[in-house]
Amino acid sequence: MKVIHLSHQDQGGGAAVAASRLNRGLRALGVDSAMIVGRKSGADSSVTGCLTPWRTRALKHLDRLPRRFLRTPNQSLISSAWVGSSAWNAANQRRPDIAHLHWVCEGFLRVEAWRRLRAPIAVTLHDMWALAGGEHYVDGCTRYAQGYLAGNRPAGESGFDLNRWVWQRKMTAWSSLAHLTIFAVSRWMADRARASALFRERPIEVLHNGLDAGEFKPQDRLLARARWRLPPRSPLVLYGALEATGDRRKGFDLLAAALAQLRRQTAELELVVFGHAPQAGSASRATAGFKTHYLGRIDEPARLASVYAACDVMVVPSREEAFGQTALESLACGTPVAAFRVGGLPDIVEHRTSGFLAEPFDTAELARGIAWILDQRGTPEGRRMAAAGRARVEQNFTLEIQAARCRELYRQMLERCR
Repeated sequence: MKVIHLSHQDQGGGAAVAASRLNRGLRALGVDSAMIVGRKSGADSSVTGCLTPWRTRALKHLDRLPRRFLRTPNQSLISSAWVGSSAWNAANQRRPDIAHLHWVCEGFLRVEAWRRLRAPIAVTLHDMWALAGGEHYVDGCTRYAQGYLAGNRPAGESGFDLNRWVWQRKMTAWSSLAHLTIFAVSRWMADRARASALFRERPIEVLHNGLDAGEFKPQDRLLARARWRLPPRSPLVLYGALEATGDRRKGFDLLAAALAQLRRQTAELELVVFGHAPQAGSASRATAGFKTHYLGRIDEPARLASVYAACDVMVVPSREEAFGQTALESLACGTPVAAFRVGGLPDIVEHRTSGFLAEPFDTAELARGIAWILDQRGTPEGRRMAAAGRARVEQNFTLEIQAARCRELYRQMLERCR
């Protein structure tokens, strides 16, 4: 079986990391798997970059131009996919049995280019873009299910109806695809796909992301803290995202609100933040009155695993979350997770077993969940919680499990093509 993965990049962002991990996992199972990306950053020989840096920047700039004519309260990324590279041609030249599409925006692949692929197509929904208009997250809008009509624009939106234009192009281009299967990274995402006007008649499967449980694993907490020059005994609360403090969807403001309530109970805990942030690289700042350590962007799995292992609780306060990769990585390292019960997070975190799930978006309940986990650090119950999280990863979310299920789904796709 020969598979070509198409992805905007191989590193930088959860979707790129997930695609690269799956490619690696499939190859370990003997599948002839390779990736074509726009911008290659890693050293994996099975990954081919098809764009020069200047062309990557130019396509990204051109693809964002239509966004200037839309005014919308939705703060998520909106991708037009009206320009693109010749990655589809590079994929066809490899003559794959399956073309597997991941995150293909930012000028990497035009909407209309999908029908040029000669192999059956699998599409992983790392976010909502493929099933919606141009939005990567719809922020509560239901046009993806109703259809993008002239009369159902969200309140406060005006100017060029970019999302309707993108959706109509998808309907036209993709309706002719004979063999298209949707892989959703969570049950929540699968439900959105089944409700969508674009995909409700397509085969839809849940394929959770996986990770290398040998890379993300428990470590000695004191040694991990020493590595990052973190206080050896203080309770440490961890938060991380690619755009750590700037992406409203990731909920840093909700975390700050929860911490402000915790401030009334304790002055001891400290916050650790990884990812891009205005304060990235500074030794420390204050959030809700708590000392905050900004570690900046961390790409290397071994370094990232040591950050998870150093902390007592990982908080994922997202408003929308397709899967929850940071939650999964944290549990693999033995660190419980506190989060809102949204998106793919209930697939990963078992409430009061490996962490705490608060009702959206009750910051008082989230604060109680953080405190509940911190109260159990160093106790037998705390150790049981850490072990439960690790066991859940080993039983459900390893790269080997994901790759084996993906290979079986490929086989089912090829059976349907006969």
